[in-house]
Amino acid sequence: REPQCLIITSIRDPMTWFPSKFMKVMNPKYCDGTTSLLYSPPKAVATYQRWIRHSDKLGRFRTNWSIPFFLRMYGTTLTEQMQIMNSNGGYSLLPPSTVIDNSINGAQVAQSCSLLMLQVERSQDWAPLFDHLAPPPGETRNSIQMLSLNEARCPMNAKRYEAVKAHGLNEEEISFIIGNDNFSPGLEEWFKVYGHL
Repeated sequence: REPQCLIITSIRDPMTWFPSKFMKVMNPKYCDGTTSLLYSPPKAVATYQRWIRHSDKLGRFRTNWSIPFFLRMYGTTLTEQMQIMNSNGGYSLLPPSTVIDNSINGAQVAQSCSLLMLQVERSQDWAPLFDHLAPPPGETRNSIQMLSLNEARCPMNAKRYEAVKAHGLNEEEISFIIGNDNFSPGLEEWFKVYGHL
């Protein structure tokens, strides 16, 4: 069956996803130009640890993480797709779904569309894929320009991020995330495929 559209999603190591999400949430406070210098890297780590433990501040992860939903629509698992991405240059491309399950919201769309999954850590290997898909001109350039502007406006953010990323998530925090009702099913498998469980 010829696909009529392409759904694109991505997966990233939770040890870097959570620090990045935290920095995005805190960006207004860390870059306000007045009190931002009060937030040292060690203080950022302490704030990050509190943020992880208060899932209401993280937001309902169930509504934001679409990967388990897509995997179910296409009748596959994250473990299977990670194996493919690990041997295929950091991506997997699934044909239109043959899963017929009207209980899955959006299942009819999956029956018409291919699903492209990207592994963020392997982004340097995506060039052949995107050359084939022909991304919009200037997309990469604009992303780099935004990053440079953010660094100029928030000079301490790189050090804050490195400190938070170095902390990552400890065993207690991982257990809290996996067992918290505010988070999505499938999180345990996410941590497992990246070797954290």
